Amino acid sequence: MSSEYLSIRFPGLGITLRAKLLWEENPKVCELLLDNLPIETIYSHTMASGQGMYAPARIVGYVKAKQVLLTDLPHGTLTLSTGDYKALGMFYGEITEPLPGWPPVARVVEEDMPDLLRVGREVWIATYMTHDPVRVIFEATS
Repeated sequence: MSSEYLSIRFPGLGITLRAKLLWEENPKVCELLLDNLPIETIYSHTMASGQGMYAPARIVGYVKAKQVLLTDLPHGTLTLSTGDYKALGMFYGEITEPLPGWPPVARVVEEDMPDLLRVGREVWIATYMTHDPVRVIFEATS
């Protein structure tokens, strides 16, 4: 399967984000993600490290990948951990802990950044206040 973009759909919020896959940065990670789509899961907000979210994903596989400190990730970056955490991270603002990052796999397109901020806020509210799951569906798109 080959694709240039991901569709990241939040049905309960009425928001769909588009993210460009980072083929030049982490081709094996992009391939592994695409081979496992579609993925339906839920997002939770980080507890102490800033403006980030993570969603469990049952993707297992060790591939050669470039990793970046979370504090160095551009806003809108999606990461994929296939080791201990098995999660899709998404970072929408400042990260305050210089934790070793999971491999970057995609980046939300610029025109969808306002919606990403809204998603981040809604996931924060769900994690800390309402405890309602925020469902997300990842699919390949052109």
